[in-house]
Order: sequence, then structure tokens, then C-alpha cells
Amino acid sequence: MASAVSPSSKFFERHEIRIVLGLLAVFLAFNILTAPFSPDAWLDEVSYSEPAATLAMTGHLSSHAWGDQTTPVWTGNAPLHQLLLAGVIKVFGFNYRTVRGINMVYFTLAVLLLYLMVRKHELIRSPANRLLFTIVLLFGTGLVAVYRNGRYDALGLVLIVFWAWCSLLSRKMPAFLIGTFVAAVLMPTASLNIAPFLMLCGLAAFILWRWKTLFALGTTGIGCLTGMAIMQLAYAHYGVPHVYHEIMKASGGRDIWGDFILSVFKNPSYVAAVAGGCLIVFPLLRRQFQENLAVNRIALLLLLMAVALPIIMMAIAKYELYYTWMAIIPGTVAAFMALEFRSVPKSVRMLTLCLILVATLPGFPRRCARIAGSWAQQRPGKIAAAVHKDVTSADVAFVSEPSALVYYALLPAVRDSFWLNPPSQENIKSSINVVFWPEPGQQSEIHNLFGGEWRQTDDVAFAQKSSRLISDGPVHFVVYRRV
Repeated sequence: MASAVSPSSKFFERHEIRIVLGLLAVFLAFNILTAPFSPDAWLDEVSYSEPAATLAMTGHLSSHAWGDQTTPVWTGNAPLHQLLLAGVIKVFGFNYRTVRGINMVYFTLAVLLLYLMVRKHELIRSPANRLLFTIVLLFGTGLVAVYRNGRYDALGLVLIVFWAWCSLLSRKMPAFLIGTFVAAVLMPTASLNIAPFLMLCGLAAFILWRWKTLFALGTTGIGCLTGMAIMQLAYAHYGVPHVYHEIMKASGGRDIWGDFILSVFKNPSYVAAVAGGCLIVFPLLRRQFQENLAVNRIALLLLLMAVALPIIMMAIAKYELYYTWMAIIPGTVAAFMALEFRSVPKSVRMLTLCLILVATLPGFPRRCARIAGSWAQQRPGKIAAAVHKDVTSADVAFVSEPSALVYYALLPAVRDSFWLNPPSQENIKSSINVVFWPEPGQQSEIHNLFGGEWRQTDDVAFAQKSSRLISDGPVHFVVYRRV
């Protein structure tokens, strides 16, 4: 006798697409609306969006946030994000919502494609589980860092998801190889950090489908080489003969082991995803792995990718919080696939699902608490008011790294600005007449850096005792002006 289908299951089946699209629309609108409120602008946000702002305002891809680069154009990273962002800034102006909003759009599109993939290919069969899968991706710890800042990672994410979407469809509809090729051409110009993940995806596809992947993988290789060649030729035209060498040289060193610990063992969404994926042991132990071999093999390979990628990234470069999507997403897909294995006891499935959902609390839910706290403090408005009180449109400013939170208020308010690393050229140093510094009483240090005499004109401080749960921390910066 067939088991009765619950009314809630029927509702999800009838309205699943509408519910997911509505959820994504609300998610995108909320994030764009609240973009100014959390987090504060920080080092990487300035570093990777300031070149785009400079391109939009001056027509030249250069930067005042990377110290004294010796190349005629900016080579701090692959340039596709900056080129696209410059177009958005040109149309909508420079502000929190344009710089962060483009990443929110990329991320929302990537999640939509991931949902469509697991639905079309029946990797997650239950409509309710697909909805929960979508929510986990939107809320996950580590994933929030991809879309609520001004870095470039979300572009790499949407390109590799689009590549996977087209490549899977191309097995039966070869026309989708066009999408595979386009994504492959764009990926080297968007991010070099996704290369290990792309290779793992290609290896997993070859293990699963062997010769059937020949055209997709061949198209991918040709596309990547084409993209690299186009980028190299374009930079050579502007006087940079070895652009990839310059990009790798610009990648600064970090506390690699400390970043790895933070991004892996202290990342709840990653830990929960891997724990959920480990439910694959139940069909293995009960010798039921062969019953649904194709699905079980996919889940196992996704889990292995999630475990291997952080180790590979740490070995060849570095692995930080904003790279964790490359492990969290395959791990989460594997976890939700494993939750539907009949060999897994119901109690274990429920406990694992609760673990995965609870692991998202330090992600988007905590960010929402900080958004509310920032709104209550009127944080962006107070920062902007203080900045606009202290500068004029004729000023040339320097902003130290700890004072980067003034970024969105200051950059369009002054004639020129230099960020994070003090310039070494004497003519530039002498032109700077306003400095934003983290500490008061530092006139002698400012003199040593920029010459001349300086006076302290403002000391801005608020939110000094706010809880880290509902605040991004205290605001404090000091303004010095050349006498």
C-alpha cells in the first residue's frame, strides 16, 4: 500500500519553484538594502574595489591602495571583477550598495543555479530538503563572507557554477558546450584561486563519467588557455609582459596555518557539511553502496573534494574564510544527498540536519544581528558625517589600514586619496594634506612619513562598549591636517 503524502509535501511540490525564487528575491533585496550597515569597510574591500572606482572615475585601471606598483596598470589580481564593477559604479555611482551589491547578485545567481542542478539531476530528491539546502547556502558561515563585502570571490563562484551547469547539460545537449567555453574563458580573468577547485571538479567528472566528459573537459581546457592568452596579450599591450607573474607577486603572505585553522576547524558550516557527508558510511558498512551506485559515488566524491580542497589550497597558496565556499558547497550537497539514504537511521538524519541548520547561526543570522546593531547606532551615517566635517573636495588624503572604515564616505569626497600603504614618492607625500590614523597624538610619526608639520583636528570614537554579537566593534579614527 502506498504511503500517504503529507499536505506540506504536496504544497512544496506544487509551489517549490515559486518558494525558492521568492526566497532568493527577498534575500537579494534585503542584502542590497542593508549593504551599508555591516560589516565596516576593511583591508581587502578597499584593495579590490578601489581600482574599479579609479577606473570608473578616471578611465584608467590603476590603484592608490597597493603601494608603489611598478607596472603601468594595476596587477593586484585578475581584472574581470574590477572591469565589471567599474561599469556598475559608472552607472549607479560609488557607494556600499553598488560595490557590495554586485557580489550579492553573483551569489544569488550561483545559489539559484545550484538549486536547479540538484533538482534537475535529482541529487536531492525531496522538495523540502532542496529548500533547506538553499537556505543553508544563503545563511552558511563562511559563505556570508563571499557576498557581504567588496572582494571578487563571488564572481569566481558564479562562473564555476555556471560552468558546471553547462557541462552537465552538454552530455545530452552539446550546444551547452558554448556556455562551458565562455565560462572557461572568463575564469582565468576572474580569479586564479579557483584553479584547484576547477581541477578537482574536472577530475571528479572524469572518474564518474569517463569518456563522456571528453568534450566538456577538452572545451574547458581550450577555454582556459584562450582566456589566459587574451589576458596576457591585453596586459602586454599596456606594457606588462608577464601579468600572471605580477599577480602572484602581489599576493601578500599571511599566517597560513592560522588562517587554515580558522577556515576549517572553526568554521561551523564546513564542519557540519563534512559531518553530514560522512553519513555515506552507513551504506558502506551495511554493504548497500551498490544499491544506488551512481548517487552514492557522486556523494562520496563531493565529500572527498570538500576534505581535500582545504589541504590542497593551503599547500599551494593559502586558505582563508572567503575561499571556504569551494569546500562548503560540495560538502553541503553531499550532506543533503546522504540525508536521503534509506540506510541512515531516521534519528541520525534528524540529528545531522539539526547540526547543519544550527551551524548557520554564526553566519547570516549573526550578521543580521550586527546589521540591526549598526542601524541602531546609525553607524554609516555617523562615520560619513565625521568624515565630511573634516575634509573638503580639494583635499588629498591618506588612510591607514585600521581607519579603512571611512572608505565609502571619504573616497568620493576628496580630490585624491591613498590607502593602506604610505606612498614613497616625495611629490605624492608632499601633496597629502589630510591623514586618517588610528591613534591620537601621533604628529611626529605622521611627520616622519609625510614630512611637514601636522596638527590633530578630530578624534572620532563611538560604539566603544558594544557587544560583538550585535556590533562590528568600536569605531575610532583620528584626523590630522597639514599645517
